[in-house]
Amino acid sequence: TLDNFVFAWQNVNVGRFLFNSIVVVTAGTFLQVTVSALAAYALARKKFVGAAVVGLLILSTMMLPEEVIAIPLYLVVQQKLPVIDATLYNTYLGMILPIVGWAFSIFVLSEFMKAIPKELEEAARVDGAGEWQIFYQVVLPLVKPAMGTATIFGFIMIWDQYLLPLIVVNNESLYTMPVILGTLR
Repeated sequence: TLDNFVFAWQNVNVGRFLFNSIVVVTAGTFLQVTVSALAAYALARKKFVGAAVVGLLILSTMMLPEEVIAIPLYLVVQQKLPVIDATLYNTYLGMILPIVGWAFSIFVLSEFMKAIPKELEEAARVDGAGEWQIFYQVVLPLVKPAMGTATIFGFIMIWDQYLLPLIVVNNESLYTMPVILGTLR
């Protein structure tokens, strides 16, 4: 029956938790896809010393379960950041920043970018385009399908986060939907 939904809407501030989830998912997905596109472009198109090692390190983070990094993440979030002289504990930023550099998105986008012919970049350079113009006007339009894939998977991954908000937030007014749904059981 729909009685459970009525109960949750009346007795629990579901609107607030939904708002928190939307804020975290929107900002997190946008930042994740942006950072992943920039990192993927550097890994796929630029030649630098240690590129293979960096790619391997990024891929190796996919093998770590969330539970392994829970305690180090908690300790980092509790410390004051030197630049802003504040902690990330009990903030939206604390829930967003740890998920910005997701290895899956970087991997998908870099593999897609490797398939783009280098001649397109060379033609843009001959026409006088700079590095940022090549990235924004040549490469990004060609990787829109991969960016769509990274966006969809990133959205789902961020929406389903349970452990991260539980570690970063102890103020119930900042809980996201998965956390509060766990408490409604």
